[in-house]
Amino acid sequence: MNKIRFANDTEMEVSGVTQAGDTLQIEVDTADVNAVIAKFRDNSAATSVMRYYVGTDLLRGYAGYAKMTGIQYMPDVLRDINYAIVDPATASGFQETRVDTVMVTMQKTQEGIDAITAQLATHENEISVLKTDMGALEKTILGGE
Repeated sequence: MNKIRFANDTEMEVSGVTQAGDTLQIEVDTADVNAVIAKFRDNSAATSVMRYYVGTDLLRGYAGYAKMTGIQYMPDVLRDINYAIVDPATASGFQETRVDTVMVTMQKTQEGIDAITAQLATHENEISVLKTDMGALEKTILGGE
């Protein structure tokens, strides 16, 4: 199972993800176009960081893709052919798996980049505070000043 985990820790099963420059295309096997639109449109808080998993393995991360620029519905897409099972009713002559697919196109935006930069600054500040606290704790434990 391939999936995307969004910044808000929600997940969506996907068929694949393709990146080219500032464009990200996400393919979802579903006939529910409205659910896909709801997940990606005007939801930059969730789409600002997306992690792509194949099974349980984190394959890639994508940041800054905050704007949905396109959506395409493709019915009855050939997803798989099982060559072990003969099926004369199909065009290939073998068992076929067909699905409805929705392709979402996301664009990297300055808004998305700014959100990631702000998150990074917050984490850097948190790390700085932890370093200071650890230094004070170390002095206390070692009997320093």
